[in-house]
Amino acid sequence: DARCILDHHHHDVWFLYSCRHRNGCAAMSSILLAVTNAYQSIAYTQGLLMTYYSHSQTSHPVNQSQMNSLFNGATQLGSSVLNETIHFSDDGANGGGQGQTKSKPFGWPSSNYAVKFEGFIYAPTTGTYTFGIDGDDAMDLRVNNTRVAHFYDGHGFRDSYSSGNGQVSSTIALTGGQYYPFRARFEEISGGDGISVGWKKPGDSNYSLIPAANLFYS
Repeated sequence: DARCILDHHHHDVWFLYSCRHRNGCAAMSSILLAVTNAYQSIAYTQGLLMTYYSHSQTSHPVNQSQMNSLFNGATQLGSSVLNETIHFSDDGANGGGQGQTKSKPFGWPSSNYAVKFEGFIYAPTTGTYTFGIDGDDAMDLRVNNTRVAHFYDGHGFRDSYSSGNGQVSSTIALTGGQYYPFRARFEEISGGDGISVGWKKPGDSNYSLIPAANLFYS
């Protein structure tokens, strides 16, 4: 029998694992998967990293490329950890069919700004998830490095996550018990502003806000 040791380093945490297998380390891929899953369950802290910026754009992004350009040229103003659902506006608008939005977090400017929420989303069950986004103004959402919802250009809240009038929601397959990269962002020039992000889990017939308990950062 061969003996092999797996050293897995991530965020200054070392894990040592050993195995015995007639072909040496041939079984290590499955062990690494198990190690990764176990590590994910303890490595992340609840909340999302929320970063806000100022920008000088005079027109709203109408596609992903223009949205990227706006953020690439923006000036960071500050950051904090968000420990609540993403459901904010400056005027208590109804968003995503989820009722009245909350007041926007402290530190957000009133005009010519952009916000990015970044971290990981925990999938509680295996299956197909539908994600939606609503708000004022241009915005998009990525899960597992895939754009799953967007609503570009200038607009107000529609009080819906469903696709229509430039608003797009879509599905993605996720595995229960796993953490996936998550990023939501939006921009504002002037007037009303805000963002709301929701999902339909496998088996759900209606959208709901993504609970803070399912959002993490590392």
